[in-house]
Amino acid sequence: MKFSFDIIAPIYDKLIPYQEPREILDQLPRAFETMIEIGAGTGKFAEFFLPLVNEAWLLDPSPRMLIRAKRRNHRFKIKTGVAENLPFPDSFFDLILVSDSLHHWDDPEKGIAEIKRCLKPSGHLVIVEINPKTKPGRFITSMEKTLLMKSTFFTPEHLHILLTNNELRTKKIGKLRGPTYYIIAVNPKTQQDLQ
Repeated sequence: MKFSFDIIAPIYDKLIPYQEPREILDQLPRAFETMIEIGAGTGKFAEFFLPLVNEAWLLDPSPRMLIRAKRRNHRFKIKTGVAENLPFPDSFFDLILVSDSLHHWDDPEKGIAEIKRCLKPSGHLVIVEINPKTKPGRFITSMEKTLLMKSTFFTPEHLHILLTNNELRTKKIGKLRGPTYYIIAVNPKTQQDLQ
């Protein structure tokens, strides 16, 4: 998968348009210390969140994508890697973003467990994904299969269950544009906060 994204890195920003996710930004606290986007690509999505954070990291398996991200904004700290093996200590981030990348992970359950490990208590997780049950979502799913991308798409309900199984509390499930939806979750401070 890394090889494919290295190849399309120079044209990725033209292929995948991003609009400001106002629906998400309006529901988050106004300040975070540390943020990371996992599967960040060129950093287009993470850039919208920069006004909220002091320190911003991007993680992606494609070095060429990360080079483009660093050119996009010098504030980004970049690291090559994958969600299933986050190269950061426990409770390091108070905001974690995953936009249009979860379906590319080799082991989404292990990736979510790693997110739980690296997310501070009361930290926020934002996931943006494509709903495979919508008509455009079915088209995207079939296109990625045709391209041999081995993608695994989650419905909002299935993703909510995956988060709950990892003791992350879903705060909001909402719809963005087209087949895209988002989930905002929080890492509870205590077991009681999980209820």
